Amino acid sequence: MAENLRVTKYRDGATIPNIVPTEDWGLNETGAYCIYKNKLSGFPTYGALYNWHALMDSRKITPEGWHVPTLADWTELKNFLSLHHPNSIVKPLQSTSGWKDPGNGTDNYGFSALPGGHRSYSSGYYLGFGTSAHFWSSTKSSHNGAFCCRLHYLNSDILLGLGSHMRNGFAIRCLKD
Repeated sequence: MAENLRVTKYRDGATIPNIVPTEDWGLNETGAYCIYKNKLSGFPTYGALYNWHALMDSRKITPEGWHVPTLADWTELKNFLSLHHPNSIVKPLQSTSGWKDPGNGTDNYGFSALPGGHRSYSSGYYLGFGTSAHFWSSTKSSHNGAFCCRLHYLNSDILLGLGSHMRNGFAIRCLKD
């Protein structure tokens, strides 16, 4: 997908809980989403931030015919970009505006990664808006962790394989089956 997921219901029509209170976000161990700093105006552009439990729920968060990329899928993308853009594999994925200087990209492939930040499980705070984009993978890393893909405005490389706590709030990009 060329944009972040922004669904509020699972495929079966069940509502995904929107957890607003800071103190409640990190305590939740079931599927949930939030909107960065609860600013509804950003929802159409940046989508939602989901915890890992939401993307792994058996009711499916992705539209029919799509799935959440695995760590192997993200690695394949990184390897492709490394071959074709050895100086900066992040810039071709980043949108041409919205990133803190010098972070705007060239968006060579229509991926249009926006710096929508994330929500921390430990504090419930929103972090990184304008400087980073975090995307879930469907690959589990440890008891409370899962792998993600991170783009940062000061890095020329995609950070993969970071085991992140499942209760963090990250964006989701779907991949066609």
